Amino acid sequence: MIKVKTNRRHLFLLAAATLSLGFAGVASHPTQAQAASKTFSSSQIAGLTGYYSSTKAGYAFHWKYLQSSKGIQRVLIFGDFKKPTVMVAVPTKLASQSKDKRTLKFTVKTANSKGQLSKKNYSFYIKKQSATQYTVKLKSYSTGKLPSTSGTSYRFTRTSGSPATKLANEWTRDALTKAYTKQVNANVEKQYQEALAAGKKVADPKTDATTQEKIRSTVSDATNKGVKQVIKNFNYNV
Repeated sequence: MIKVKTNRRHLFLLAAATLSLGFAGVASHPTQAQAASKTFSSSQIAGLTGYYSSTKAGYAFHWKYLQSSKGIQRVLIFGDFKKPTVMVAVPTKLASQSKDKRTLKFTVKTANSKGQLSKKNYSFYIKKQSATQYTVKLKSYSTGKLPSTSGTSYRFTRTSGSPATKLANEWTRDALTKAYTKQVNANVEKQYQEALAAGKKVADPKTDATTQEKIRSTVSDATNKGVKQVIKNFNYNV
């Protein structure tokens, strides 16, 4: 019998497990008046409230207050829902503000799965176009895609609620379905060829209805779990 299964480690890598920085969530987004103009207030140099997302880019980010051994600290959560990957970053200093007060420049260090911060600093601009519309450039690094001072420019929308579910269903689900389908088909074909080499009589998985149904079911289950994990990681539900 050919066994249909996915590689759980592969699921872990694709879904990007929550990064541990020794923090515990205390408050996602404290109340802050949002300026209706095209300028940032001086109080926003410490970080912004709300969620910032681009459906076209399949990307979103938000700030979050977390409790650490050093007290309450503000971090950034970046989500690339096309990949899909989720990264945590720690601001290295307060943002700088342009003379016209329409642009803020943030600098961060990313954290790996062990909570270790990168040696490299990553800087990016957020330009305010209106009360809810912003321009952010995205650039691909070895660590993944991040907002940057250069790269492709996208229009981001600010919302009070998380866009994770919407973006995950629009981008992540398809990406995981394709990845898992490829993986499962490869595993099944390998087992099929091994069975033939051993002189066993087994049905061709490509044309066997029962095997194909098991493949679809396995891929669907793995994809649903992966999508839920990505949403959880981005929302940082620890």
